[in-house]
Amino acid sequence: MKMKKLIAFSLAVLLTISCFSVIPFLYSDELNANAAENPGERYFYNQLTDEAKVFYNAMETMYSEGIFKTGKDDFDMSEKLLTQDTIKGYMEGRSDLLSVYGAARDAFYFDHPDVFYVDFSNLSFRVTSGADGYHLYLGTGRYDNYYTKGFTNEDEVNKAVEEYNKSLAEVVNQAKAVEAGEGENLIAKQITFVHDYLTKHTSYRLEDVCTPKNVGFIRTSYGCLVKQEGVCESYTRAFKSIMDQLDIPCVMVQGVYRHNETVSELHIWDYVQIDDKWYAVDATMDDPVNTKYNTLGDDGYENQEYLMVGETKMSIHHIASGILSEANYQFQYPVLEIDNYGVERKNYTNGLVVRYDPNSVNSDGEKSGEYRVSFKGMGYNEAAAQGYYIICRFYQINSTTNEWEAQDWYYAYPDPMLYEGNPDFYDTPTELYMNLPQVEYIEFGVTTLAPGKQVF
Repeated sequence: MKMKKLIAFSLAVLLTISCFSVIPFLYSDELNANAAENPGERYFYNQLTDEAKVFYNAMETMYSEGIFKTGKDDFDMSEKLLTQDTIKGYMEGRSDLLSVYGAARDAFYFDHPDVFYVDFSNLSFRVTSGADGYHLYLGTGRYDNYYTKGFTNEDEVNKAVEEYNKSLAEVVNQAKAVEAGEGENLIAKQITFVHDYLTKHTSYRLEDVCTPKNVGFIRTSYGCLVKQEGVCESYTRAFKSIMDQLDIPCVMVQGVYRHNETVSELHIWDYVQIDDKWYAVDATMDDPVNTKYNTLGDDGYENQEYLMVGETKMSIHHIASGILSEANYQFQYPVLEIDNYGVERKNYTNGLVVRYDPNSVNSDGEKSGEYRVSFKGMGYNEAAAQGYYIICRFYQINSTTNEWEAQDWYYAYPDPMLYEGNPDFYDTPTELYMNLPQVEYIEFGVTTLAPGKQVF
């Protein structure tokens, strides 16, 4: 009864700030002494307090020693990780204990996408005291087990792990076989391969349309890599699992996808690091749902819209949140590059900025060049209101001299009505967007001559 009172009290004061400043631990972080230099390896662990790291390391031990596979066995933290005085403090009602534990659990869950057989919402702790002293156990708590739905015993888990490792190795080996040509970045090529592999071999499925026996797996990396069905969490965790094996820094990011000003939904995606710069990958949004639910994998609607993109692109619909659960612990994410990977940016001293992505695809599915042009942070119409006009001109090859020749200048966005509703050509308050196929050479400029008065 005393234990029940302690837990109820802890839940009631989950968000209370701790007044304890010094906590004695036996544990010296031995498990992480040889942590990899890969910044994505223990990204969330590295943001925890020393106290929360102790709980994280307990979960690490449960994972490495196979305790998690049992689905029910406890782990006694008093044997190595915590002093008797610390556990006694917990027993007497440390008000922030659940918050500390919750932060550790969130960090472990986001750092370890390969632990797909544990439902971490069912993993809890209990504190006891007796003749042999104080104990703090991680385990099932009030639940029968902490298995992910769909697993009932260790044999099933071991079989699933074997299937998972086989599928994971298959993708990793194919990614390692990818070659980069002259001027290409191997890491970017491998990321592209993995992204495309997942979108072509997995289908987005909610509980009501997935295979009934896979309902418990659609939020796990196992669901994506083995069962070929999943929701955003499945794609994201599978992607990170593969990146970890390739030693490519990768961090999972939680937040919302904003469809419009009034409609948003919970979502999760990845950040990857290329040449010390971070970009976003959202394989889920690049594998849109279609009506052919009797097929798995390549449904014909796969694309690369959110493949290695920067903050400018992501900020349109994606809003990240560093608070991962009711533990209310604030994690930080890497800072994205402003532009997509491969985008060439030209900043001119007069305030003209041109960003060019040669690897875009227009609304008709044609390979094209994507241009984002601004003047002093303004799009065409905003700049025109200030008396500045963005102009451009194309270059063509002279068939006789085989040299490039400039064509006439023209106003880049003279009549908005001509382009209304065109996804490949539009103007915003901050930039002019042009997606142009089969254009090899184009030049941009700014003039103070208004339309009708120009002499070019």
